[in-house]
Amino acid sequence: MFGSIARFIGFFTITAGAAGAVLLGVGFCWYLLKVPTEEVTLDRTADGIVVLTGAAARIPDAIELLATDHGKRLLISGVHRDTRAREIARLTPVYAKYFACCIDLDRSALNTFGNALETKRWAREHNFNSLIVVTSNWHMPRAMAELEHQMPDAALI
Repeated sequence: MFGSIARFIGFFTITAGAAGAVLLGVGFCWYLLKVPTEEVTLDRTADGIVVLTGAAARIPDAIELLATDHGKRLLISGVHRDTRAREIARLTPVYAKYFACCIDLDRSALNTFGNALETKRWAREHNFNSLIVVTSNWHMPRAMAELEHQMPDAALI
């Protein structure tokens, strides 16, 4: 009796582990298919632009979109609490003038979920219904999922 129960538990454990590994592999493949492989060329504008911090090149790319009139305002989400706008402006001196009028810093977001919450608040505050999202290619699927969950009626580009 004990032997058959032990065999059943062993079989169940191995089967569950194998099924979990297969599901994990399928999920990872799905994720890889969702990751953009090429940079998007924007041929349209939006009400606003949001950049999720992380890599250094994201912020200048987003500011350049603002400077080329792809959006009215820019939110830099996830900025460290000690970072000031003038420090970021020094990194992009060509676009420093935009910090006085059109760039907002979010210091409250600590992760992608926080980025989405703060972006939702900022978009509502400015009555924005369409946003250009700037982040890295590997982060885009998660960022878009979180933003779509928080703002189902917004057009996200």
